[in-house]
Amino acid sequence: ELNIADVHLKRMDTQEAAKHLLVASDCLPSRSPVLGLANKRLGAAYMAMGRYQTATEHLRAAYEQFKGARDAANWLAVLDLLFSCAMARGKKDEARQWLEAAKMASDGLGGEAGGSARATQQHYLSNCVLFAVKWDKARLRPAIDAYLSSARKMDTKEALVRLDGLEKDMSGDKAGVLQLLQAGARAFGELK
Repeated sequence: ELNIADVHLKRMDTQEAAKHLLVASDCLPSRSPVLGLANKRLGAAYMAMGRYQTATEHLRAAYEQFKGARDAANWLAVLDLLFSCAMARGKKDEARQWLEAAKMASDGLGGEAGGSARATQQHYLSNCVLFAVKWDKARLRPAIDAYLSSARKMDTKEALVRLDGLEKDMSGDKAGVLQLLQAGARAFGELK
């Protein structure tokens, strides 16, 4: 069922994927790490359908499954999805809660996250920018500076790709995008 659901997700047929993921999750033992993956995928499928409350319920279940496991990548990915759901639903306090949980989780993992640690930190910092754009304009400049400071430590091409991805996430805020792009261009020497 999980494999069938993956095929539907790749085809962007989220309703059919959700049906197969629900069947799969009913067949799994309650403490199976695969159940965490099924709930994560269900949450992502419901997010794609715009059903954020249902997505949040499945993502919280996945969070609980991964919290006790040694699966840093999936745990942090679920925290990111929970943050995105809260942002989409306009839940400032909840978004802040998941943002802080992601920070504590990535700090607590240290080297456990392996090669993905730097990317995880960069993603956390991009979420800080998104939060500032939406709810905390006074922290936008420091959030952008922290993001760019981290990006400078990355391969320039990879950093520019991440900057472009953040620009797309911020597409509703023209002033924030302009500020970010100007800072990014200066940071990478594209403006004189």
